[in-house]
Formats: sequence, C-alpha cells, structure tokens
Amino acid sequence: MKLSNVLVIGVVSSLAACGGDEDGLSQEQALGKVAQTFCERSFDCEANSPEPLEYANVAECVVGFKAALESDEQAAIEASIAAGRISWNEDDAAYCVVQINAALNDLSCSVFFEQAFLALGSEDPRCLALGTGLVADGDACTIDDDCAAEGSLCIELVCSQPL
Repeated sequence: MKLSNVLVIGVVSSLAACGGDEDGLSQEQALGKVAQTFCERSFDCEANSPEPLEYANVAECVVGFKAALESDEQAAIEASIAAGRISWNEDDAAYCVVQINAALNDLSCSVFFEQAFLALGSEDPRCLALGTGLVADGDACTIDDDCAAEGSLCIELVCSQPL
C-alpha cells in the first residue's frame, strides 16, 4: 500500500513538473520547508488576508502550521518509517518540496489566501507515493500504511487482506 501524499496530509492539486536542487529530505525536514514558505508568503500577503493572521510572526506560524498537521496518525507513520516498516523516498520528498514551494511563491497576494491550500498538494506521481509499506501479509504491523500488498490492512497488528 502506498502512502498518499504524506508530506501534506492528502491536500491535492496540480503542480507543474520542474526539477529542484534540494538534497533528500526526511518527512520532518520536508514539512518544515513547506511550512516556512507558506508562512513567509502569508506574512508577505498579510494586507490581502480576509481576516487578521493567527500568528504574530513567521516563526510562530511555522510552529502552528506544523502542529496543525501533526496527529497521532502522523506520529505513527514517522515511527513506522524509523522502524523500517515504511520506506520514505527522501529524494522525491525534496523534489515535491520544490514543486509545492514554487506553487506557493507563484500565487499573487490577491489570491494567496483563497488558493494556498490547493498549492500544498501535488498530482505528480513522485509526490503521491512518498512512502511505501514494506510489511508482507502475515507479518507484524502497527498501521495500515505498513502493509506492502495492495489492499492489505493492519488487522490485529498483522498485515492481512480484509475479509
């Protein structure tokens, strides 16, 4: 089972395919880079915001952005990556960060607050499968995304095909 856009927790849109020069990025590094760009652009476009910004500065915004995307599920995915149950493609993550940040930076301030969250996703195949489950059916798992076989789920902590 492939993780669907773990980088931005399922927010999707189209991005132009152009390469980047980032070195490979961990999931945490990728999220941090996207949060930084999103928050910088938010403050650049503050005058166009339909309501006051929630944070006093970019640094607070980055912390808040990352916290909003963190969840028990996100922590479980990170634990599975660390334990080797999920493979994380750092090079593709870096590529996708370049795509997402370019899309955020390309938005004019007049539309930034309407369209920014659309720019956080990508339909690029490299960005839709940043993580891949490595656990075979019958072996121990902790979350569904650990399971390698198409359609497998982590049922009672074992990768299995649903009945």
